[in-house]
Amino acid sequence: MRSTIFYKSGIMCPEGDGDSKDNKSGGNEEYKPPSGGGGKTDVIKVNDKEVTFGHGGRHLEGTGLLVSQVNSFLASYVTKLGLVIGQFYKGQVTIGGVIIEFTAYVLSDGTINIGTYYPIVP
Repeated sequence: MRSTIFYKSGIMCPEGDGDSKDNKSGGNEEYKPPSGGGGKTDVIKVNDKEVTFGHGGRHLEGTGLLVSQVNSFLASYVTKLGLVIGQFYKGQVTIGGVIIEFTAYVLSDGTINIGTYYPIVP
């Protein structure tokens, strides 16, 4: 299943006005790796769902996408899938013209963990 985010010149943006000059830059300058490997790099609440993120942000270098932009989009996207505890999900979305593949897993407390994501180079 693919979903698309565009900027002002396009169709939709899950949060904000989608202005490309605000949301695109040289890459992953916002990414801060977790100490000791693994761990959480971000937590986003969407309604009553919590979405945590692993190390996906490091893979955005050179894509022109911001970590916060991708995390916000993915959090919004996965909370609409109706995933249940123990369910694994692998999907693709297109953000700013870049295909992003990601993995998600629903933990026993209902938190959705997106352990990684990365761009798919055609």
